[in-house]
Amino acid sequence: MTSLITTQLPFRKVSRPPLEMRFAVEPVPGRQARFASRDVLKPQINLDDYRFRAVIDWIELVVVVGRGTQFQHVQKLIEPMVGRTPHVVPWRPGTGGVTARFQIRVQEPSIAGLQQVSDKLRDTYGLAEHPTITGIEVSVDAYARNATAQARQLLLGVLQRTLYTDRDVWTNPDSRPRFNYGPGTTSFITPRPGTEKKTTSPLRPEHYLAPALDGTMYVGARGEDLMVRLMDKVMDRQNQDAGTREDLPEDEKRVRVEVTLKGDELDRLKLRTLEELAGFPFTTLQGEIFQFFLPTFLRVPRGSGRTSILTQQWTEAARRAIFLEAGILGMIAHERERQAERQRHLPNLMMFLEFLDRTMPRRRTGTGETAHFLAYADLNTKVSDALRGLQRREARALP
Repeated sequence: MTSLITTQLPFRKVSRPPLEMRFAVEPVPGRQARFASRDVLKPQINLDDYRFRAVIDWIELVVVVGRGTQFQHVQKLIEPMVGRTPHVVPWRPGTGGVTARFQIRVQEPSIAGLQQVSDKLRDTYGLAEHPTITGIEVSVDAYARNATAQARQLLLGVLQRTLYTDRDVWTNPDSRPRFNYGPGTTSFITPRPGTEKKTTSPLRPEHYLAPALDGTMYVGARGEDLMVRLMDKVMDRQNQDAGTREDLPEDEKRVRVEVTLKGDELDRLKLRTLEELAGFPFTTLQGEIFQFFLPTFLRVPRGSGRTSILTQQWTEAARRAIFLEAGILGMIAHERERQAERQRHLPNLMMFLEFLDRTMPRRRTGTGETAHFLAYADLNTKVSDALRGLQRREARALP
């Protein structure tokens, strides 16, 4: 039998009542042992009410030409091929600002356009090295078909709670999931790992924070090889220093998931050259990075006073409360802390069991941080289809 639970999605930048989001509580389908006697929480949202589209936001290249020149000449030379003024930075310029090495960032590029840039630089200055990709940002946008703010905000709340990563965003405290809604407003969604104080312990659900709907959520620290951002994108070309921005028309506002890739992530994906970029299967990014999962919870019998049953009830209630606030990533932080706490107390527990002439029971179903997560198949399919659309558009434009 299906029941409903609700959670509140807060606003921080503006003072207004939170948006309510509902989840259906349903038995997990299938017969996998790890999901036996478990319920899944499914967001009450129709993903067909949104149009999903993937884009390359920007790409950064290092180019070494055969004959030194000034950055403005490079900028002027390649601007017609990329459709807007590229950001060109000279590397260690000498007399008169002349150098042979440049870092070039192109906004909203096409792969065909980047190949034209490489060809033009080769024909004009010669190329001492093949252009090397040093950074790329790929986004998946979701446009509400009814173009309302509430529809976008509801989807954003779903994405914030179902986003998953298998990268280590915990060892470096600055990599933890967080959000901000203006300068100096950064708040971490999950407590700092290893904190045992009652006021900040990751074991306690009240210490997890719901991300703001009118802010930007981050996973991964700035400057790291992978960073993910989630937002309700209502403006473009914002310059906080100058205090300028471009407000988007209603039909261009969208929910956005941005993924920035650098360094080892580019090496792992084999995405370092323009040739590799031209043949890159963007759909692999769904399974690698754009992943979304649903939580499942053990169906604990009620009415028993046994300590083990009461402990299970408390644990599952805590996991559910954490998910409703901080999502799948909050649950991972909580489980990591539970495992660390277990390891800290394991020696004493083993001594106690030895005294009782008993052994530690073995777990026969899946364990670990993700053992009881269920792939959010409907959303993952939408994202995969959007990335496939990007792949096809770029392929059609290639010569």
